[in-house]
Amino acid sequence: MDILAETISPARERVLQTAELLFHQHGYNSVSMRDIARALDMRQASLYYHMPEGKEQLFVEVMERTLSRHQAGLIHAIETAVPQLEAQLQAAVRWIFSQPPLYLFKMMENDMPALSAENHQHLLQRSHQALFAPLVAIFTAAHTHGTIRHNLTADHLAGTFLTILEGVAFAQRTGKTAQLPTHTADELIDILLNGLRPRAFELTHSACQSFAHTEG
Repeated sequence: MDILAETISPARERVLQTAELLFHQHGYNSVSMRDIARALDMRQASLYYHMPEGKEQLFVEVMERTLSRHQAGLIHAIETAVPQLEAQLQAAVRWIFSQPPLYLFKMMENDMPALSAENHQHLLQRSHQALFAPLVAIFTAAHTHGTIRHNLTADHLAGTFLTILEGVAFAQRTGKTAQLPTHTADELIDILLNGLRPRAFELTHSACQSFAHTEG
């Protein structure tokens, strides 16, 4: 069932929004039901009325909502972009950086192992559907159209792209760069698609500049 399409009471919505903020800021392991109840200014027993199975149920529901939101937004951004790989990747970048950071790999490493095996596997699958699958689809289409090499696996390319974005977000968050994350990501997309070596027109331009300098 699509959680975003469910009718949720204002009280439950407030619980989910507050829990999402706390889990985002501190991680699953560092947040207790008491912390969430305190932030909501409600008794802990009242919080269990909304989430009778406790913190793990609350975390899974929060992540379901977050991933559903990311999936819908990412697919829409890609589908409304010019149908070229570079433009689609740039559209994906702009959607991802318009949202609060998801810290996907940190969540996979630190939060998901604390869940039951069933919930762990479920959120891994939802993460793949929400974030990897839309990117895999556009890399697969690029394979089909012959715009990227066929020996490159779409899954690996999608994972590499998300890893790059995690690095860009980290550099921005820690003040390692003053450049907008979208600009940094665009430069890295260009490197990913075109490589580090100068292209023919750049070599020609550089040679002309060198010649003009010598003549001058």
